[in-house]
Amino acid sequence: MTKLKSFRLGEDQDLVIDGKRQISMIDGKDAQKQRLRLRLGTHLQEWFLDTLLGVPWMQLLEKGTPEVLIRTEITKALHRDSEVERVLELIIGQLNEKRQLPIDFTVLLKDGSKLTESVEVNL
Repeated sequence: MTKLKSFRLGEDQDLVIDGKRQISMIDGKDAQKQRLRLRLGTHLQEWFLDTLLGVPWMQLLEKGTPEVLIRTEITKALHRDSEVERVLELIIGQLNEKRQLPIDFTVLLKDGSKLTESVEVNL
């Protein structure tokens, strides 16, 4: 497996600068977790360089959208990641007053390891 390396993003989704005034980097599981959090937090077609990145949140936010459709779209977004073999667990919480949707997931990676992460998607 290729060692993943990425810029570290803070909670505000901005680059993190370390004490030496350098852009902070992450790799391994931290980079994979960050990449999956970004994938779920991006609206489909929002990023012009990868129009398949993200979840079609605008269509899913319509009243009466069945939970099974929301679950399917989130699962598809996770599967689009090149390192994800299978989604093992997916828990979708309730949309809160800040319009954040909590999502907990566990995925099986292609290297055989499991990765568990939580994300609050801003809608």
